[in-house]
Order: sequence, then structure tokens, then C-alpha cells
Amino acid sequence: MGSLYVYAIVDQPDLDLPEIRGIGDAEISGLRTDDLMAVVSMFDGETVPLSRNNLLCHERVIEALMRERSVLPTRFGTTTDRAERIQQTLEANRDSYRANLDRVRGRVEIALRVGWEPEEDAPVARPRAADIADGRSYMQALLERSQGSRRRRDTAEDLAAKLTAGITELSDAVVEKVMPTPQLLLKAAYLVRYENVPEVRRRIETLRTEYPALSILATGPWPAYSFVEEGN
Repeated sequence: MGSLYVYAIVDQPDLDLPEIRGIGDAEISGLRTDDLMAVVSMFDGETVPLSRNNLLCHERVIEALMRERSVLPTRFGTTTDRAERIQQTLEANRDSYRANLDRVRGRVEIALRVGWEPEEDAPVARPRAADIADGRSYMQALLERSQGSRRRRDTAEDLAAKLTAGITELSDAVVEKVMPTPQLLLKAAYLVRYENVPEVRRRIETLRTEYPALSILATGPWPAYSFVEEGN
């Protein structure tokens, strides 16, 4: 049974689609509703295998669309068995799609990850037998550990703010998580206008020089996955 694989929702449906093949070397096409269009291709089966080739193909189609349009990319593996469902979704979410397209128009996503080696928390001391009755030693050790974790969190937030100040001022929107894991100081995404991308890259390179002890990884520009509101 054939399915429709969905790559993205785009504006400017009157423009010709790029000459690029989709997953499985299928031809891409558009399903239009007013000023919105879903870009799709046919696929044999119900699910698309998760493979490097398929992931790259998905990204290539989206990047080709971005050259002339605003794009709301779908997550890899989005399929449906009926074109009518796609058109119904476009109609039902028309205002939201338009707002999201306005939000990302002329912009791309730059992703940033910063690794560090924080100081280890002191181990909680085992209370002495004489103190077990009231638990004073144990509770004191817990308090000290909590205070150590709080200090490390404060240090991480201060350092992250210093690192990202120059990038944030060039971004129209920011998604940041400080210390999502103990070894990851920062995981962030920045919505950046095309013309600001070179300067953002330059500032990130400067950070690598100024903070050699940190592991700074920047990727992109990407489609603005992190800045499309959930539910779309």
C-alpha cells in the first residue's frame, strides 16, 4: 500500500518546486490549500526506514525548498495514506501555519552545544551511629551537597550567559537549556537571519579561542525545527 511522505509546509505555492528527488528516488510534488502547500512524495509502505541515506534525503529536500521559500519542516518519518488528510490539516491550522512561516521567514537555526568538566559534588558522609537517632549528620551532609549543586548550577548559568550574550543579540529567538546533563553546560538553538549567520559563526569561533577548556560545537544553518510551535 502506498503512502505520502511529508517533508514540509511551505508558502509561495505558485513557485516551481526544486528539481530534486525525494526518498526512494521519488518525485516530489505539492498539495495546495490557498497560500499554503505541503511538499510530499509517494512511498511504498507505511513507514520509512530510519537510515543515513533517508535522513540525508529528507534534509536535502528541505534545504532545497529553503532557497526560495519559508519552510516549516516536518520530523523525519511523517507519512499519511490520504492526500485529503493533509489538505484538511492545512485548512484546520491555516492561521497557525501562516504565523509560523512569518516567524521563520528569512531565518535559519544555528545549534550550539557546550561541554565542560564541572567540579564533582562532595560525597554525602555516612552518619555516625551516635547521630542516627536524630539524623543530624546525615541531614547536614545532604544540605552541604544541595548547596554544592546549587553553586554549580549558578556557575553554569553565569558562564552560559557570558558565552551566549554576543550570539543572543544577533538572534530573533532563542531556545536554551543550561546543564541538561552534568557534563553538558549548554544546549541551545538560535533563530538567525541569513545575513547574520557569518557574524554568528565568527563569534562562536572567538569563543573557542577565549574558552579553550570548553568543548564548543556549533552546527547549521539548519531549517528552524526548534522554532516551530508544537502542534503544527
